[in-house]
Amino acid sequence: MFTYRKNDNHTHQVRLLSPLGVYPIKTFIMDDSALFISEDICFSVTPLVTFVDSEFEDEGYYTEMEWASINEIKLYSSVMLSLDRMHGYSVIYPFSTCHYVKMSGDVSGYLSEIKKELIKAITMPAGVNGWHPFIGQINRGLSLPPVTSDGEKYDLRDQGFDVNIQEKVFEKIDVNNFILIRGLSTLLRSRMLLVHGYFMEEAIYSLFISLDASFNMVLDKLKEVGISNPTSKDAAMFISKTFNAPETEKYFGEYYEYRIKTFHPKSRFGAYPHAPLTIDDYFFLSEDLITVYLYLTCGYVSQE
Repeated sequence: MFTYRKNDNHTHQVRLLSPLGVYPIKTFIMDDSALFISEDICFSVTPLVTFVDSEFEDEGYYTEMEWASINEIKLYSSVMLSLDRMHGYSVIYPFSTCHYVKMSGDVSGYLSEIKKELIKAITMPAGVNGWHPFIGQINRGLSLPPVTSDGEKYDLRDQGFDVNIQEKVFEKIDVNNFILIRGLSTLLRSRMLLVHGYFMEEAIYSLFISLDASFNMVLDKLKEVGISNPTSKDAAMFISKTFNAPETEKYFGEYYEYRIKTFHPKSRFGAYPHAPLTIDDYFFLSEDLITVYLYLTCGYVSQE
């Protein structure tokens, strides 16, 4: 049932979650996916991606940067967006190792067996050549869960996660909307980078990409309501009206100069030895993007 290498019979993939993350204390279960949470081990189960977008195949699309499948990004994002920003933050931090299983019917009936098999995979001895599905990642700093003798405790939070919102977001995320998937992916990754303090600047890079993806989605919404050639100012007004926020001349205009100064070592604004950013820039933008993507996916606007 449970293998490290994928074959044509497999239907789902299983990915261990590292204690480097910050997770809800509850398990989220959909018909075909689950984020299993317990004090000793946490993991995700998602269906394998079966669609192929012919448009991108024709363009010769290719990447070796896939850190999670589109269905995993959908699941992780639905949990991330379900957390009320007034109650802290979440970090979904998966291992790169992926195991594959064959299942039929609801995922919930397989979770107990998957847990047992995953624990076996984690605790098994290394092979004769020293190979082990998790050893390399452990040596690079990823912590194993408490089921191992040297595992670390999970950071589980019991407040702020809304199951009803998570279900709505999960239902509404369109896996064929690649702008949305890219925006959510970079938002998730920014939080993974945040765990490693030295990469705060890179975490904000990732946020800026997510911001640009959200901008394109807002432009598409404006076109749908009849604005044929919407501008950054139009997008800024849309955000102001939707969230009762102060107006700016550009979409998230307060970050405009910062983005240029950050991505370009030398620009019309000058040259800087380090990105001219503050830690608050990360947290303010990250939480604002959570709010924006929550609206863009399922139309939800918090009363707060």
